[in-house]
Amino acid sequence: MLILYLAGIYVWFWPRGSIPSDISNSNINVASWGTPLATFTGSGCNFDTFFANQNIIFDTTFCGTWAGSVWGSGSCASAASTCDAYVADNPAAFTDAYWLINYVQVWQ
Repeated sequence: MLILYLAGIYVWFWPRGSIPSDISNSNINVASWGTPLATFTGSGCNFDTFFANQNIIFDTTFCGTWAGSVWGSGSCASAASTCDAYVADNPAAFTDAYWLINYVQVWQ
């Protein structure tokens, strides 16, 4: 859950069975959610200007910084010289890689 206020950006996470009931009944009460997982605030940042017209992007990154740097030190190294090479040469290995989005709701 990501909430953008003019005073900052706040992020909460709940496991599937622990989502607060006020979210599912669309009567949110942020004060009841406890401490956010992440808080981005600052007196010099104009959130209303710099965080306007945003998009939600769901991304599956196969060879990010972490995976790319540990590829050669594990059992995957025998499949290809790099993570990028494996992904490029084995598209069928990712046939079942997809996002299953249960629900998205935006509050303003």
